[in-house]
Amino acid sequence: MSASLDLVRSHRDQLLALAAGHGISNIRIITAGAGVGGDPDVVRLLVDTDPRRPGIEFFAFAADAEDLLATRVEVGTSIRADAPVRSEPL
Repeated sequence: MSASLDLVRSHRDQLLALAAGHGISNIRIITAGAGVGGDPDVVRLLVDTDPRRPGIEFFAFAADAEDLLATRVEVGTSIRADAPVRSEPL
């Protein structure tokens, strides 16, 4: 088991509470211990966001997760089939 995975698990309840406060759900750990360029200190999370919440909540969660875990955290989202899509070009 990697140190990153152990770190996330040891802060599981706090991380879930942070996520809920920012409209984040379904947190998955990806490449724990491998990270970018094989960096074992990078925690990578894949999350779902509440489309009704402002996008800034995503970035606030990422910053709060870094503060909580005291390590670099990269957060990505999955594309959901039920997410609203604009029909007109920007």
